[in-house]
Amino acid sequence: MTRLSFIYILSFILLCSLQGPRTFKVQKSPQFIQEKRELMRKKFEDPGRAELLLSYVSGDYKRLPKETKEAHKILGLNHLFTPSGIHLSALFILFLPILYLLKNKYRPAHLAFGTVLFLIPMFVLPTSFSAAKRISLLRLVSLWKTILPWDFPFFYVFLFTFILDFLLGGFQKSPGSFVYSFLFLGILFSANQIPKMFLPFALLGGQIIVSFFQQTPLTPLGFLLGFFLTAAFTPFFPIYFGYFWTCSFFPASWGEYSVKIYLDLVLLAAKLAEKTGYYYANLPLILLIIVLSLRLSRQVKVLLIALFFSLQSQPLLNAKTVQDLKKESIMLYGPACKKSRSKS
Repeated sequence: MTRLSFIYILSFILLCSLQGPRTFKVQKSPQFIQEKRELMRKKFEDPGRAELLLSYVSGDYKRLPKETKEAHKILGLNHLFTPSGIHLSALFILFLPILYLLKNKYRPAHLAFGTVLFLIPMFVLPTSFSAAKRISLLRLVSLWKTILPWDFPFFYVFLFTFILDFLLGGFQKSPGSFVYSFLFLGILFSANQIPKMFLPFALLGGQIIVSFFQQTPLTPLGFLLGFFLTAAFTPFFPIYFGYFWTCSFFPASWGEYSVKIYLDLVLLAAKLAEKTGYYYANLPLILLIIVLSLRLSRQVKVLLIALFFSLQSQPLLNAKTVQDLKKESIMLYGPACKKSRSKS
């Protein structure tokens, strides 16, 4: 078993354990978020861009335009609406020059500064920002690893961090966030056993597993474009974050212009991705992904791929979305069908 197959299998098992009826409580946005919304909507020429900046920083995307939501969904960028490790890592980049300088000049100061820097989010951020706190914990463990006399792969640092986070209640507080972080960070930390050119395909395997449980369609081109747009989000987020907290003192131009650039890229990529069609992940496809992540000869893998396509019974591309199926059922059976389902 490879590290990648271990991540796939354990993530699949954990996601299976989360299935079942769940109740979600809709939380009202804090007052200061509402105040920021009203202020930016007045300053921005397009209020939809103000809503997008607000959603990236605070996670409040209730009033986001439908077109923008759909574009992010097609590209698998919905995770940008939840403040997480990506957002926190983008902010940590601003402090990397200081950490690098201290590491080369004065190691104790490097250790002290890094410890304080990575502890702040763990105590300041609310419980709902569990993914961001997890990234802080991971960076803190990675920092203290440097003083140990043993040299071991960062994959074990990753495993230790998640075991520690589990013991601290991270899984119980936000099980979905825990599993998704474990899945995608685990894929990245398995990269030393994966040729770099195959890393996007390994991440696609993780996205297929998530799509299977969320029952959302994927687009082949959409994932690849979303992969690059996620990377492009990193230099933009410090601008969004800075403007969010200083919008009372500055005009909208630099904040809105940066949002427009990224949003135009997202909308263009979504239109291109839609042309490649949709497909739904199924259990045979997930089993194929897990098997291909094992240590097998190239001939065996080619045989398994051929066997999968020969046994595949449903269309891989141009699959109908859940919304399409609902519309068809209403057209065939009328509104009464919808009412009867709601009663049952």
